[in-house]
Amino acid sequence: MNIHDLHFTRSAGRMLLAGMVLATLTVILALVFFLKPYYLRAQAYDLNKLSDYKVASIFYDRKAAEIGRLFVEDRVLLKHDEIPETMRQAVVAMEDRRFYSHWGVDLKGVARAFYHNLRHWRCSQGGSTVTQQIAKHLIGRFERTFDRKLVEAFLALRIEYHYSKTEILDLYLNRIYFGKGYFGLEAAATGYFGKHARDLSVSECAALAAIIKAPNTYSLRKNIEAATKRRDYALMLMMEQGMLAPEVVGKALASPLRTIPEVPVRGQGYFMALAIKELRQLLDLGEEEDIPQGLTVQTTLDVGMQRAAESVARQQLNKLNPNRASGASPLGAEADELQTAILALEMQTGAVRVLVGGRDFDKSPFDRARMARRENGAVLQPLIYSLAYERLHLSPVSLINASYLDETAVKRDDKLGLGDPARDLGKPFLMIQDALALGNVSAAARVKTELGLDLVDQWLEGAGIARSSRDRPGLSTDLTLYELTSLYQMLGNAGSRIEPYCIESVRNHNDETLYQSKRGEGKALLDPLTAGQMTLSLESITRDGVGARLSSEFGVPAPVAGMNGFSSGYRDAWYVGFTPTLACGVWVGYDKSRPIEPRAAAVSSAVSIWGDVMGKISEKSAAPGGFPVPKGLGKVEVDRNTGEIQGQGFMTPGPGHAFVYLRPEQITVAQKREAAQQEPGSQGWTGWLSTLVSSATGTNSSPAPNRQDAPRDIPPLVTYRMPALRGDIVTGDGKVLATNTQSQDLVLPWPSIETAGNEEAALNWIHNRLGLAKEWLKRDLEVSEEELRSLYRFQRFHPVVVAQNLTATEVSDFPKSVLVQNGFALQGVPRRVYPEGTVLAHAVGYLQRSQARNSKAYMAGDVIYADYRGGAGLEGYFDSELRGQEGELTIETTPEGFTRKAIVVSPAVKGNTLRLTIDSRIQSAAEYALKEVKSGAAIVMDVHNGDILAMASRPSFNPNEFLPFLTSEKWQNFNQDPGKPLVDRVYRQYNPPGSIFKVVTTLAAMRAGVFDPAQTVRCPGYFDVGEMRYELPREVSSPVSFRTAISRSYNTYFFTIGLKAGRDALVEAARDWGIGQPTGFILPGELSGVMPDDAYVRKTHNRVMGPGDVTNASIGQGDVLVTPIQMASLMSAVANGGTLYRPHLVRQLEDRSGKPTKLFQPEIIRKIPIDPEQLKILTNGLVAATEEGTAQAARVAGVRVASKTGTAQVGAKSRPRQIAWLVGFLPANAPQYAFAVMVEGDWSEDLHGGEDAAPVAGRLFGQVYAGAASTLTQTNR
Repeated sequence: MNIHDLHFTRSAGRMLLAGMVLATLTVILALVFFLKPYYLRAQAYDLNKLSDYKVASIFYDRKAAEIGRLFVEDRVLLKHDEIPETMRQAVVAMEDRRFYSHWGVDLKGVARAFYHNLRHWRCSQGGSTVTQQIAKHLIGRFERTFDRKLVEAFLALRIEYHYSKTEILDLYLNRIYFGKGYFGLEAAATGYFGKHARDLSVSECAALAAIIKAPNTYSLRKNIEAATKRRDYALMLMMEQGMLAPEVVGKALASPLRTIPEVPVRGQGYFMALAIKELRQLLDLGEEEDIPQGLTVQTTLDVGMQRAAESVARQQLNKLNPNRASGASPLGAEADELQTAILALEMQTGAVRVLVGGRDFDKSPFDRARMARRENGAVLQPLIYSLAYERLHLSPVSLINASYLDETAVKRDDKLGLGDPARDLGKPFLMIQDALALGNVSAAARVKTELGLDLVDQWLEGAGIARSSRDRPGLSTDLTLYELTSLYQMLGNAGSRIEPYCIESVRNHNDETLYQSKRGEGKALLDPLTAGQMTLSLESITRDGVGARLSSEFGVPAPVAGMNGFSSGYRDAWYVGFTPTLACGVWVGYDKSRPIEPRAAAVSSAVSIWGDVMGKISEKSAAPGGFPVPKGLGKVEVDRNTGEIQGQGFMTPGPGHAFVYLRPEQITVAQKREAAQQEPGSQGWTGWLSTLVSSATGTNSSPAPNRQDAPRDIPPLVTYRMPALRGDIVTGDGKVLATNTQSQDLVLPWPSIETAGNEEAALNWIHNRLGLAKEWLKRDLEVSEEELRSLYRFQRFHPVVVAQNLTATEVSDFPKSVLVQNGFALQGVPRRVYPEGTVLAHAVGYLQRSQARNSKAYMAGDVIYADYRGGAGLEGYFDSELRGQEGELTIETTPEGFTRKAIVVSPAVKGNTLRLTIDSRIQSAAEYALKEVKSGAAIVMDVHNGDILAMASRPSFNPNEFLPFLTSEKWQNFNQDPGKPLVDRVYRQYNPPGSIFKVVTTLAAMRAGVFDPAQTVRCPGYFDVGEMRYELPREVSSPVSFRTAISRSYNTYFFTIGLKAGRDALVEAARDWGIGQPTGFILPGELSGVMPDDAYVRKTHNRVMGPGDVTNASIGQGDVLVTPIQMASLMSAVANGGTLYRPHLVRQLEDRSGKPTKLFQPEIIRKIPIDPEQLKILTNGLVAATEEGTAQAARVAGVRVASKTGTAQVGAKSRPRQIAWLVGFLPANAPQYAFAVMVEGDWSEDLHGGEDAAPVAGRLFGQVYAGAASTLTQTNR
């Protein structure tokens, strides 16, 4: 290299270095320039607001009156020393393991998230640290965008600069959301575990930290299995990071997660449920995302109007159903009360002003206004005729054949013709406006079929209405009240439908607007003149019909355009109408779709409610004058019989005449018709219309059939499994609770190749007949186009299943139906059935479909009909014993793929019968006795062997609903129902026993040798234990002995003998008599309850079990928890002299011949020594309680009952929930039955054992001893 080259190389190096420096500076400056706005935005947030905790998202009505709070937070801010160190460690391990080493932003986590987001080209991971999560809450926005993440990162750096790591963790644990409305650690600790945060165990700390990421997915209540796995993961992380010793982790892993019962969320109702649903949509929240806290939601509701509507609903329903109002109702009526739904929309905006979805949201959250799709009679006719005005060029004066129409004989594609008065002599004809006034079904049917049923369905779809069922011609297309009222709002809004909405605006806690409604013009569905014309027709109809009553009786001040309607058999009553400012719809009916009785009540019900509601709310929104007449409509007078125009309309029409509003072209058509009627031989306007429609629609022709080759997808021989038949479940006296029946399916075999030579021809052949089936069945068919094509290609040897489980009437009517001549057949299929419905449903259980019939290509192992396995209860526990033997069916196919021959190689065999100990007569009495109880349980046992003779739990469910399968929506409804209908309260729900535990306290005093029935105890009205005083104002009396104390339930007496017996004696006696441990009941999931001892109190409350704990336990309060089955078992042992039996539900398994194959013998847990004389004293005291004390409502004529009442409280002292109990046995002198009754109160109910539980026992045994118990079917089906 020469000197020149060396000089050049050095110069190039310096230039390269300078370029790199310049590029670096440029990048730095660009980054500074790019990031500066985000830095400045982060500086604008007030860090002081980190301590400003919002407690709820509040919903307001349109006038700023609060209507509800979402996720109410009983937030208690924790000081640093009140937060367990284990909880801090758990959060760091799960949420931010490098928390103590980063300065607010974890660069490794950011890099990982950036890589993931770049790969998927969306911001789905955030790499957020604990500090960033706090920053996100301060920002108040939760969308996943890079923009927000940058601001969040700078804000996190600020927080780290101003706060220590300890302070940041304190802020985090006081703020973070743990699901179920629990904000902050203290709320989560008390809400899930019923304890303060400082008392949380290692296991509970790990569980709470584990659910922060997705509190719904890892719900401690709904998905305890997933939550437990997540907790275990957290514990292992803590051990790996050196936070916990292995032995501590091992102990925590072995401990099960147990939560306390959930406290219901306040502020729920039909409108709130709708508002919450809409809010989630507006904020674009995913399933796992909870609604942010601290929102201010302005809704469209008018509280004054809403309360008026709710009051009217209650009053009018009570008038329609006076038996219910007086508290008397026939058996089973409470399960299906007369219901109503009311919806009011603002005409110009679609804003929801009133929403009533039923009698009582707490009893039934099913919103009948939005969710119940019912037959609506004539209510849809205004829309049908409006379409006919536009598509068929009809008008209000068009004459339609109104003669009776047998709709069941009408095919879907039939054109019935509108009729011609000149040709169809002797047939009644009506003007459309008159047909509408009368709600004439036949006229509407003819117009609807002339339009084409598909067109009506398509128009509804275009209107934004969910695809309707293809109903019979002339009858209503099933719609919801929400949809119908919206369509009427469209009529009164010049033909433009505005989607109903219920939220005006949403603001976050920083008062930033997250959403503001924009009132658009809506979607034009009808020409404004058509909508105006129908509005004026409806106004005329209403004025001449119910209008006078609406005005005089209810004081509706505004002009009304409306229509009533009734379903077949008067099962549903409707009135939907509107004023110039409000559209309102009302529905009345039963959920189970039965006739409204009497008929007169059905006819007037909906109109009465509509008038009463609108009379109270229209005065706030009434507009002067009537409906405006759109420009382009003329008022004319016509002859009702001929439709001929008599001239312009003035003040009053002449006799036999009516006023109508017509367009100029409609007037011209009417005049041409009049002229045509005077010309012999003319077809008239109907013939012209038919020609017009035919030329517009044209005709379709099917291609000629072509014989196809043998299908390759259909094997020549297929073998199906025939799932085993399940054995019966019967009561001890033979009442069948679960069995099999052969139901009949309607099937349609595929046409032969000669009839339909290819796939399209075969599908057309099928479709033509499916229309017949739908008309005959009068219900929807669940056969999709995709399924039909798949069946044809792969399994045409199997007929198409058109409808499953036909009714007895349908089966008997089938042989003489038109379907037989069109190739249909009936096919028997075995199905599980529960004849007694809800009776003993929790114990019997239900089935889950394990394998459905395959409609695609045949696969080995396919079933010919659906297979099931036991899903719960006895069906699940004895699944293998109940399941019989599978069968086998072989089908040989032709070259074209059709059936040549079918052979049952081996039939399916029925399994064992399961015989229970249940006495159907006593079970029926128990179900009857509980019928007025919203939530509770009752159990009756044989004191001599532990046989369970009856066990009933409310609310219940019907296992028939799980067949043929349970939809995910129904399953979700079951699990989200606050009443927990799937939980058997007999053995899977524990509560404090209250004063029924005084029986145990007495037994403990007897064992300790301190029981003296003659000794009296002074009752001054209070009782002091250490520094604590129990105020007992009702117990001010002279000294009382045991008999008085037990019969009147004096706490003072049992405090005294409980303390005398001592802590250890009380605990030992309780556990010997079965408290605090499972009874050994055969079904899984039994709760053990709690009988606290010193170790328990030390662990739970971090103190010794002192005198205060003993006095609490002596009267069944404090930490004592029992189940009804435990108390029934205990009382059985008291009654029989001290033999504690394991509760015995299953007597034996039997083969198909009835021969026992396995016996389940009674089992003695232990024999408890007790002095017979002292036991007699206890029995006499319990008899006194029934005959002269607190349990008098449990008396049974001719029988002496020994019983004890109890009333307990659960929940916070500020908002307690009461539990009423009654336990006992009878007859007292020769015991046969022991029992326990538990009634759970609502948060607003004031329950007492003597007033709420004792009457249940009285009704139960009154039925048993009177020999008049209702049959199972009468009471519960």
